[in-house]
Amino acid sequence: TYDYDKNLSGESSFQNGMARMKKNGKCGMIDSTEKTIVPFEFDDILPFENGLAPVKKKDKWGFIDAKIKLVIPYQYDWASSFQDGTAIVKTENGMGVIDAKGKEIIPDEFQEIKYSQNFFYMNDGNGWGLMDKKGNWILPCRYSKIEFISGTLLRLEMNDTFGYYNIERCDFIWKEEGME
Repeated sequence: TYDYDKNLSGESSFQNGMARMKKNGKCGMIDSTEKTIVPFEFDDILPFENGLAPVKKKDKWGFIDAKIKLVIPYQYDWASSFQDGTAIVKTENGMGVIDAKGKEIIPDEFQEIKYSQNFFYMNDGNGWGLMDKKGNWILPCRYSKIEFISGTLLRLEMNDTFGYYNIERCDFIWKEEGME
């Protein structure tokens, strides 16, 4: 009934009672009874999170709501599903972060962005930095590695040196000489 596409990650995997499938070259979503929940009219689709699903048409990504209404226009080269009210997006300028209304939280000027433990890790080409979910800087982009050791403690690496940083106090609790 459905097309196989090895490039469609998550195909046949149910999330929130829906699975994304491909039929006649277009993507949509079905429920466990094979009832079509999202019509097969998209080039790609990712799972719904926070009431929105990223959808792709004509090489651009936008976001639809549960009523299949486009709520964030097709303007991104790539988009992630929403997580905790935010989604990572990519434009020709770079990667950034938006909220569920499409408002920019973090500008699209980074080479890479990852989300973990309520923080965004971003790389601007000079190194990794850390921002909170509101787009406030915690650490500038100058570290070769940022790793959570506990809920408030980070291990930072830079130029073959490392240190331990407390994000609540915004200072190092210990660092090697040469670590900034």
